[in-house]
Amino acid sequence: MAEKKNKSFEEIIKKLEETSEKLKGDEVPLEDAIRYYEEGIGYYRECCEILEKAGQKIETLSKKGGA
Repeated sequence: MAEKKNKSFEEIIKKLEETSEKLKGDEVPLEDAIRYYEEGIGYYRECCEILEKAGQKIETLSKKGGA
């Protein structure tokens, strides 16, 4: 998951969903499961960062608008 090229929130969510589906496989070897889990955590953190920045921006805009 070394590909951090300003992906959109939707793209990252899709990757997270794909990784989750891989983990749900019937016979996933332990090494693969660990790798998928690590990838998923990375995607989760990216989503959290994007949401945090969006929240900060909304808060800033709300304060500027007098809301």
